[in-house]
Amino acid sequence: MNIHVGVVRQMMGYLSSADLLPSLQSEFRYGHSTETAVLWVLSDIIKAVDRGDTAALILLDLSAAYDTVDNALLLQRLQTTFGIDDRAHRWFQSYLSGRHQYVRREYARSTIVYLICGVPQPSGFCAGTSSVRFEHRGADLAD
Repeated sequence: MNIHVGVVRQMMGYLSSADLLPSLQSEFRYGHSTETAVLWVLSDIIKAVDRGDTAALILLDLSAAYDTVDNALLLQRLQTTFGIDDRAHRWFQSYLSGRHQYVRREYARSTIVYLICGVPQPSGFCAGTSSVRFEHRGADLAD
């Protein structure tokens, strides 16, 4: 099993059992899917129209948002909001620290830049992000 899959399973199990997941989160929850999320939104729109209200749907692509996640803030939120500390917190800190990137084209390579923000993709942290994601939509990281 991929380590990211194992981390996400453990995190989701913990977040679910501690009732820390927002009720509207469908991603990575048992019995929830993209389809259930779409049906929920569609149902809300139909109810609004039936009441004579105006309904509008605005869709945003936030897939690049994970490139701007401040790692120190994320680690703080994991500890203060979700109670992730000790060994698990050190693992997340190790996973996020010391990362770097560069651009390569054929045999040429740019200067290495060390990263202080962003979440590796695919990873156990990214929410619109591919394989496994760790996220808590609805948890305001600005608090």
